[in-house]
Amino acid sequence: RDRSASPPPPPTLRGRRLFVRGLPYAWDRARTRRELEVYGAVERLELPKARPGTGLVDFAAAKSASAALVALDGVRAGGKGPALRVNVEEVFADDTAAAASDESDAGDAELPPMEFSGRGSRAEREKERITERRWKNRVAFCGLCGARDHYPQGCRLRDRGYHEQVASGAIDPDVAFAPAPAPPPAPPP
Repeated sequence: RDRSASPPPPPTLRGRRLFVRGLPYAWDRARTRRELEVYGAVERLELPKARPGTGLVDFAAAKSASAALVALDGVRAGGKGPALRVNVEEVFADDTAAAASDESDAGDAELPPMEFSGRGSRAEREKERITERRWKNRVAFCGLCGARDHYPQGCRLRDRGYHEQVASGAIDPDVAFAPAPAPPPAPPP
């Protein structure tokens, strides 16, 4: 046995964790797991009691999660009740959010204050200002895939067409999110 080889890195949850809304209240954990395992192995299923009808599902493979998203999104479970809404859940946290502040706002917190006064509130203006500052400083972060070149709104994990291609086998999700190779060094002058 070779002890010098390092253990493989833990698998990422990128594209494997789904948030499901609209589950029938009559479905218990076993029934929900049974319905979801049609698409692939389920590693973890969480049905919060505080939010009945919702669930977090971790699939063993991104292809299984994509197949479930494509097949279940917009379908009425059991043929009645509200339609299921299936989304990819954010699994990455932005650890550099506080580093984006410039000198004029060095004392400000990165999160806007809470305000419940409706549109045009101070909280909304502060959130817009923070987003604009991050854009100027090129501090984009996607909580879905972990990339720093776009926001979650522009991520391919939000695109149903991407999930259809993954489910059909046309795209390998591990290859799709592999880091780009480093550019070759510049030739010496």
